[in-house]
Amino acid sequence: GRLTTEEYLNHEDFQVLGAGVKLGDDDATWLDSMGAEVDDFFSSVDWRNTELVCHNTRFDGAILRWMYGHSPARYNDTLGLSRFVDGVFGGNTLEAVAKRHNLGTKGDELSLVEDLHRCEITDETFETLGSYCLNDIHLTEKAYQLLNPKVPETERVAIDLTLRMFIEP
Repeated sequence: GRLTTEEYLNHEDFQVLGAGVKLGDDDATWLDSMGAEVDDFFSSVDWRNTELVCHNTRFDGAILRWMYGHSPARYNDTLGLSRFVDGVFGGNTLEAVAKRHNLGTKGDELSLVEDLHRCEITDETFETLGSYCLNDIHLTEKAYQLLNPKVPETERVAIDLTLRMFIEP
């Protein structure tokens, strides 16, 4: 059967392969989990003054908190923003949101590394995975820029609180 987010992230086989990050107006960057790149980046961020925006922040926010120990000033989520703006019946995956709002095309390269550990992934495949991740960041940023202004502050507070109740119970 399917694992819950908590079961998946706490499974003995779960491993962070890398992290796609974008801070403010900086370019998006793909960081390798081998070594200290990811941890060093996360440790350099002033999380008390930073809003974390992801698509499905429940997953990425949990990794940031549970595995790296960081908690942002606010959790935001383009999945939650899309549910508010578009409703829940048309699909709210990043692929569906990007297609519905003509933001670009989501790739499927994640399938290349299914069931592989970082040490089993070739450099070429890792770079392909990085390009996939950077495209996701681009789509998420475009979705955020489009959807966030359409969502009232009270709903953004609710999104943060709902995510915080799961990530930081």
